[in-house]
Amino acid sequence: METPGPSRRPGGSNTATSNLSGLKHQLHGTSYQLKLGMVVGMANAKKSTDPNNNFSFTVMAEGRDESEVKSRDRVDKFDDIVYTFKHGAITGTLKIQAKHKLSPTPCNSAVQAGGTNGEQSVPKITLNDFIADSKNDFCIQQYFKSFRDQPKAINEATLEGFIICTNADLDDDAKVIWNEVDTAALGPSLDSYASSLFNKVRGKSYQLKTHYKRAALAKLLINAVKSKDQMVTWQRPLFKEYRAAILDIIGEKSTAANVPLFKFTNNFLDPTYSNSKPGYDAFKKEFTDQFRREFGLNEIAWELFKGNIQIHVAENFLLDEKNKFSSSDSFPDDNVDPFFKCFCDRFRLVCGTYNEQGIDDAIATILGDWCPDGNHTAAVEKLFKYFFDWLKDPFATSLHSDDIKTKLENVQEPQPRVNLEKLVKEKLREEFRKSPLRINFKTVRKSFVKRCRI
Repeated sequence: METPGPSRRPGGSNTATSNLSGLKHQLHGTSYQLKLGMVVGMANAKKSTDPNNNFSFTVMAEGRDESEVKSRDRVDKFDDIVYTFKHGAITGTLKIQAKHKLSPTPCNSAVQAGGTNGEQSVPKITLNDFIADSKNDFCIQQYFKSFRDQPKAINEATLEGFIICTNADLDDDAKVIWNEVDTAALGPSLDSYASSLFNKVRGKSYQLKTHYKRAALAKLLINAVKSKDQMVTWQRPLFKEYRAAILDIIGEKSTAANVPLFKFTNNFLDPTYSNSKPGYDAFKKEFTDQFRREFGLNEIAWELFKGNIQIHVAENFLLDEKNKFSSSDSFPDDNVDPFFKCFCDRFRLVCGTYNEQGIDDAIATILGDWCPDGNHTAAVEKLFKYFFDWLKDPFATSLHSDDIKTKLENVQEPQPRVNLEKLVKEKLREEFRKSPLRINFKTVRKSFVKRCRI
C-alpha cells in the first residue's frame, strides 16, 4: 500500500502552493485596506484634539450601513475609505480606493519599512495598466465612469478628492501621463490635505494629465520604434482606437528590413508643416518632445537623426479588411470634455506607499507622535485599540474626531517605556489572525475551492 501523501492530481505540491497563493491574494488587499484605514483615521487625530486648530474629521469605512445617513457616499470605485473634514471655513471630502499589489519577488524587511535594499522587488504599474480594459485594477476609464455616475450631492464639498492609494509604484513609461504633485510647496488645497494622510506611509502623489491619451499614444509609438515586441498592432487598445490617424503618419516600408519596419511621413517629421486635423499638430509636438528626451537629442541631432527613424508595424494593421472596427482619424484633441477636466482636477494617484506589512511601522510612528519623549502612555495604547476595534467591526458607525477626544479623557499618567514599534507589529499580527477582516467567508471559500479543483 502506498504511503498517503499529497494529491496526485497534475501539479502535485505546486498545485497546493498555487492554491495557498490564491488565498493570499484574497487576504492581502483587505489587510492593506484596514491598515490604511487606521492610518487615515489616526493621521490628524492629534491635530483635532487642539481647539486652536479648529479642525475636525469623520472617517467612514467600506460596508458601513448607517440609517441616519440617507444619501451615503457609495461610489463603486472610491468607497473603501471616505474621509470628510472641516478646517475653519474649509470643508472637504476625500474618497479613497486602496489597491495593494503583491511584489513579483519577495520583499525583504528593508523594503517593507521603506528602505532602499531590494527596491527591484517593489511592484510596478505599467502604462498598459492605465489604458487597458475595465478588468484592470488601474484602468483610468473605469474610475472616470464612477466619477461621472456619482450623485450630484457629493459635489457640494468645498474640496473634493478621489484617490487611488497603492503600494505599487509607476514604471518609467507610465509617468508620461502623470504630473507629480509637489506637496511641500502647497497651501490649503486638495493636495495638502491628502498629503497630511499619506505622507506617513511614503506615498507620492500624482495628478492625471488632461491629455493623457496623447502622451500615452506618443510613448507607445516610440516603444514601437525601439522594439519589435512593442510593434503597432490592433491588439493594443490605443492603436486600435486611433488606427486611422496613425495610418496618416506611416510612410513607406523599409525594403532592407526582414521585419515589418516603416518610416514616418516627411510631413509628420517636418516642424514647419501644419495640418488642420484636430490634434495633429499637438500630437506631432508631443511625439517629437518625448522622442528627443528618450534619446537625449538636441535640436541639431534631431534634424540629422529623424530621417532614419523606423517603426515596427504589424502588416495586418495596414489592411482595412483585417480591421473592420471603427477608429478615429484624428489624434486626441485639445478640446477636452469639461467633465473629464473636472475629473483630472480632483483625481489623484498616491503610489509607492509601504506595503501591507510595512504600514505597521507607519502606525507605530503615528502613535509615537503622541508621546515624543518615547514613553508609551496609556493614551497611546487606548488609542491604538480603539482604532483597531472600530475598523474590524463591520457594524460600527462612522468615526468622528470628537470620539477620539472623548476616548482620551481622564487618561492616567504615562507608563514605563516600551518598544512601541514591536508592540504595534505584535498587536497587528495577533489581531489580524483573529479578525474576520470583513471578507465574505462564502466568497473566499468559493474561490479557494475553485483553485483546489484546477
